[in-house]
Amino acid sequence: MKDLRGQATGTVSVHAERCFAVLLAVDRYPQAYPEVIRQVDVLDRHADGSPRLALANVSLGLGPVQRDFELRVRVSWKQDRLVRLTRVPDDRSDPERLTLTWHINPGPPTRLTVMLRARLDVPRVIPVTGAGGTVARGLLDAASRTLENP
Repeated sequence: MKDLRGQATGTVSVHAERCFAVLLAVDRYPQAYPEVIRQVDVLDRHADGSPRLALANVSLGLGPVQRDFELRVRVSWKQDRLVRLTRVPDDRSDPERLTLTWHINPGPPTRLTVMLRARLDVPRVIPVTGAGGTVARGLLDAASRTLENP
């Protein structure tokens, strides 16, 4: 098992409410970052229509190895401030973890911070140093492009 951690922060000229709406639309993530997020299907929604549970197909390049993950993720949020995706374990003995958290700080400009925390079954020989930061930066760049160029 290896731990991946990464964080990236940037600013956008879009209001926090719009950022929140875009970041909560998890089924649209593949359009913004198809290199890593291949597909997201919303499986369950809250009464207000926001996603509660989703199935995501994610592809991570770790050193020379590309690994695909199929993840069930729980989506939680705080209006206009935070969107969090948390991997749902397959069973009680499942040691893999993944949490992706978006923090939205109103501006102007609006400041976005994305934090990635993961514990994944990756072979020992595969270097993961810096991989979490690279993925976080890629997510932030993809979100910024989507927000600034709708």
